[in-house]
Parts: sequence; C-alpha cells; structure tokens
Amino acid sequence: MEFVSVKNNFGDILAVQIVDYDFKTEDPDDIVDLIRKYGIVFWKKANIPVDLYYKWQMKLGYHQPANIWCSHKEYPIFFRVTNKYIQKNQKGLFEDQDLDWHCNILFTPDSEELLGLYAKTAPKGSKTFFANSLPYWKNLNQIKQKEMSCLWIEITNKIEDAYEKKIAHHKLTDYQSEDFEKKRDSRDIRKSLNFDKKHFDLYQEPRFLKKNFLKLVPTHPLGMKGIYFPHLNISSITDKRKTPLSNHHEIYESIKKEYILSGRYTYQHEWENGDIVLSDQLTGVHKRNNIWKSDMFLERELLRSACWYKTNKRKHFEYSI
Repeated sequence: MEFVSVKNNFGDILAVQIVDYDFKTEDPDDIVDLIRKYGIVFWKKANIPVDLYYKWQMKLGYHQPANIWCSHKEYPIFFRVTNKYIQKNQKGLFEDQDLDWHCNILFTPDSEELLGLYAKTAPKGSKTFFANSLPYWKNLNQIKQKEMSCLWIEITNKIEDAYEKKIAHHKLTDYQSEDFEKKRDSRDIRKSLNFDKKHFDLYQEPRFLKKNFLKLVPTHPLGMKGIYFPHLNISSITDKRKTPLSNHHEIYESIKKEYILSGRYTYQHEWENGDIVLSDQLTGVHKRNNIWKSDMFLERELLRSACWYKTNKRKHFEYSI
C-alpha cells in the first residue's frame, strides 16, 4: 500500500491519499492504522464495484443496517445520499441542500465512529470539507491540552439554546424525520451484522439523548488525540460537574476561531466519480457546498456508510465521549 500526505501551508498533515491499493487482497486493518494516525483517508477514482466495496467495508468495521427510507436495497449498510427520487415523493438523504458543519453521532455518542463516503455520481464542483482536530491538538501546548482535557460540552437540538442560533442542515420531512429517529435509537455495536458475539459483554449500553454532556477530548477507542467539537449544536462548555464555566463563551469562540474558522485544519475534497473518503467522527466535523443554486439539475449520489472499529483494534471499551 502506498499513500501520500496532504499538508497545509504550515506542514500539518490534514489527510492521506491512498495511491496504490488492492481492495480484494489488502488488509483493511492497515487502513484503520492510518485513520488512527491521520484521521482522514481517501482514494481518488477508486471506481470499485459496489459489491466489492461492500465486502471490504464488512472487513473494515462492524456494520449495522440503517433500515430507513434511503437504505440501499441490496446493500443496506449504505445510505443513498442523493437528490434523485428513490421512492414515491421521497428523495435520498439530504437531497440537494446546504449542509453546514456537523457530526453524524450528535445525539448517539456511542454509534458508529468511522464515516465512509463513496461517490457514484458527483457533479463537477461538488465538495465536502472535513475539519480534522488531530493536527489542531498536536499544535496545542501541554498546558492547553491539559486544560481542555478537563472540559465538557453541552449538546442541544434546540436552535435557541445553541451558541450560533442555527442548524447544520435543512429540516427533514415528517416521514424522513420519524425514520431517522428510529435509526438513531437503534444504534448498538452488538447488533452489527458482523459482530462477534463472544465480545458482547465487553461493550456498554449505547446512549440516545437530545441533550448530552460529553467530553471535549474523547477517550478515543483507537487512542487518537483530538477534540469532539460539533459547534453548531453546543450550548455551553462546562466542568466535569456539568457547571458552565464563567468564560465558557470565550473558550468556545477561541476554539472555533482556531480549529474551524481559520481553515488551517480543514481538508477540502472535490468529488469525482469513484472517490472514497473515510473520516473519524469523534475527532472531526464536516460540511458540503451547495452546487444546486442554479436551475440546472445536477445529479449526485454518494453511498454513505458508518461503522464501529473492530474489537481487535480498540484500546478500551468505555464510553469515548
């Protein structure tokens, strides 16, 4: 396996691109090792058949079917993220709207840790932006790292309570929202299609809460060091007793400015057909641009997967955030 690093102007590694890889024969554990070190891994124009990608994903991590309106009929571990109609009056996940900075484990902090996106059809100019907190964390001094390791964040689903008073994406239809809530509530690593039942007792009960107090610095299952900062859904920064700090707003603004707004720690992926991106969800957030502002119809379809890291790769079995 060969890969090259994608760096910013300061020499920080934001992601790695795999340039020589055989999905049929090479060990996915090697990719998990790269995720542990760099947070984001991608392929350009891999163009592998969906059935091969499915088999490889099942080797990569533990997968639980989504069982929602936009699930792939043949390979239910995939969501169809598309602006095409896939059933009567229903398009795919998030259709053709803006998606601001978000994380897919927002109210299910023990759900799948690794996000995968595979571009079946990607119009020119379609981009996803990935903020990677691993290099951000490395550039903090030890005093700052120690201080941040003691902080918690309060997560909210109410716009009026969030710092930014906005949401990451457009409102789902009632049908989609109901389906999505059931999906969130069902997430459990022990229910994965390929979970080894002998490891059942190692894992804790998953949580599903609309209002969470979660660790800013995860105890990551792979041992990675970064921050969990879905900032559009944060309402306060607290101590371990869940008491808001007197300067919580200043801390929030400082982190947002350095980590998110500076662009220094953001990898920008411009999609082409056949591209694949894997990104860790405990240490990053992502967003996409809107290329559908014109009247022209631009077809887009990505297959979205999410999986848990397998037992043999995990450092611990506690709650991570």
